[in-house]
Amino acid sequence: MQLRSLNEALTSVNRQLQMRVADLETSNSDITDAKRTALAAAAAQRVMAASLEECVRERTAQLRALTAELALTEERERRVLARDLHDDLGQLLAIIKIKLTSLEESERRGALKGPLQEIEALVDQANRSARSLMLQLSPPALQTLGLVPALEWLGEEMERIYGLSVRIDKDGELPALEEPARTTIFRAIRELLINVAKHAQTNVAQINCHQPADGQFSISVTDQGLGFDAQRALASPAKDSGFGLISVRERIEFIGGKMTIDTMPGYGTTITIVFPAEPNV
Repeated sequence: MQLRSLNEALTSVNRQLQMRVADLETSNSDITDAKRTALAAAAAQRVMAASLEECVRERTAQLRALTAELALTEERERRVLARDLHDDLGQLLAIIKIKLTSLEESERRGALKGPLQEIEALVDQANRSARSLMLQLSPPALQTLGLVPALEWLGEEMERIYGLSVRIDKDGELPALEEPARTTIFRAIRELLINVAKHAQTNVAQINCHQPADGQFSISVTDQGLGFDAQRALASPAKDSGFGLISVRERIEFIGGKMTIDTMPGYGTTITIVFPAEPNV
């Protein structure tokens, strides 16, 4: 009797153990399925992230190519406009000047002498303005001689127009840049010099051209003027800050370079542009 009771108890315990084992197997199966599901979801997320990164890279490359084409198109339009100014308006003003000179000679003692001289002076002024505009749109030195000679011409223009004396120091030869990198850097330096002339309250600036050992090149614009709050200037729209530094930085980054600003109110400013020997354009 006792043996039968023990056997029944053992049988009951065995069934309970079997049920427990079944429950554990089911639980393990559920955990395994959950792990598989989580791993599959993580893998899917990694694939999606990689796909998105590739899409971003492709879009960025497309945007760079489009921006490069736009820059080249803009430069071609500048050259066409400069040529039209030279060929049409410039020649027209020259002809008017010749006609006025001949009239002045025939009316040397007449009442028209004074007005003719005034008109002649105005024509000279218009001719100089047209020539200056033509050169600013597309400086011949930039296309034929390279960046440094164009910067030397730019320094002369800054002194003539704004009274800003610009000194250029060159350490080594800068690379023979292609478009649009050459024009991008030139126009960035021009905008920085105009900022000095308009905001720094100084009449002296310096351009330093360097060739570091790492294969990159740098051009800096330095002044001993008022200085400014760089973070505030970069955070403000160009129309509010008056500097346009965000636009300059974006154009430099487009060719694979970078721009740094070293300034404090009252301590002058140095803005440095560093770009690779072969810009990413």
